[in-house]
Amino acid sequence: MKNKCLWCNKSINNELTLSFILSFKSYQEQSLCNECLHLFKAINNDLCCHMCGRSGTFNSNKCSDCLRWQKIGDSLINHSFFQYNDVMKDYMQKYKFNGDYRLRKMFCKYFEQYLNSDMIIIPVPVSDKTFNQRGFNQVEGFLENVEYLNALLVNEDKQTQSHLNRKDRISTKQPFKLKHSMKNNIFNRNIIIVDDIYTTGTTMRHAGKLLIDNGAKNVQGLTLAR
Repeated sequence: MKNKCLWCNKSINNELTLSFILSFKSYQEQSLCNECLHLFKAINNDLCCHMCGRSGTFNSNKCSDCLRWQKIGDSLINHSFFQYNDVMKDYMQKYKFNGDYRLRKMFCKYFEQYLNSDMIIIPVPVSDKTFNQRGFNQVEGFLENVEYLNALLVNEDKQTQSHLNRKDRISTKQPFKLKHSMKNNIFNRNIIIVDDIYTTGTTMRHAGKLLIDNGAKNVQGLTLAR
């Protein structure tokens, strides 16, 4: 079985072995060839900050950013799959900003394998203005085979995070509000907020605080890149 790599457009030969056929496992078509997959640097969970996923080795397994967050009483845990290297930046430009919606399939399986039906999964929303310009929510694209709740709305005066520097990102005001109809769905539940990129963690923390303030039991984060 052959299909095209979504990143380089070369043919991928997916050979179905007899042992795989007899295992009765569901077949998942590859979206990336092995050469392209290696361009995206996976985060080593043993060599990263245990709170936010930043690659490296740190005292007490926490980076300086997370130690600062802890000092003000915030201990949100985030898991990320890949480093935000130059290839990932190029991917985000083509997928998120140029609007190549096909590229969502490159990483859907990572979210499918990590998440399960026992979790309350809430994607970070985009504003109506952004949705109308882009035509899709890039985070929901990763979750097309996962059940999730559209529980959050964006205040229309929210600034686009990609255009802000680090200082401005951290000082942004609460950009989200909870849909009134979702209060019962999140009450006393463990929740995973899903976003595309963890930069300063401010977006994740705004969403998490809003959910906790409205009765959620615990909130964690999950992003494609850190």
